[in-house]
Amino acid sequence: QALQAFSTAIALSPELEIAYVEAIRLQMNNENAEEALEIAQQLETIKEERGAILRAYVLRRSGQLDEAIALLETLKDRFDQSVDIRVTLAAAYIAASTPEKAEEELQFVLQQLDPTSLEARMALIEAFRLQGRTTEIVTQLEELVAAKPEDNNLKISLARGMLYTGQTESAEKIALELLTLGPQSGWANYIIGSAHIERD
Repeated sequence: QALQAFSTAIALSPELEIAYVEAIRLQMNNENAEEALEIAQQLETIKEERGAILRAYVLRRSGQLDEAIALLETLKDRFDQSVDIRVTLAAAYIAASTPEKAEEELQFVLQQLDPTSLEARMALIEAFRLQGRTTEIVTQLEELVAAKPEDNNLKISLARGMLYTGQTESAEKIALELLTLGPQSGWANYIIGSAHIERD
């Protein structure tokens, strides 16, 4: 019934992206990758960039990581100013155990496209961690926070980096300060929960 409702929503409002997203999730949960691909391609005819990103998601979820990366690399060439494509590509690189490639994409996003992107910042921490360079990224974040103490995205990113370097108390302190604030609050709760696990 849910899938039928989403299909009706798409038919009535072809630009309603969330309906495609939910329909694809349902199909993937039911292991219907071919049907999910068809839905993504349907969106691609209306919103090429968003539909192609969803198609890459389906490929990756269905075990076709190399194909997903190839698609995202092609998309990056076509939409070279797209933050979403570069962050999604970076996540695929991380999944493929090539964090140095992920770092390159994420640095480009943060330096050239959107310095405030929390998603890119968090992914960059993971890319550094996988390269054994967590202390380096924490030092960089400490310097950035010192220069921009009002930037809560930088603060919560620093807290996550601190978790990886064993500075649990400091990470939790930052997270508690940001707990009731806007988009950082989800990450703040995550960091507080992780800190509790570290202590237990």
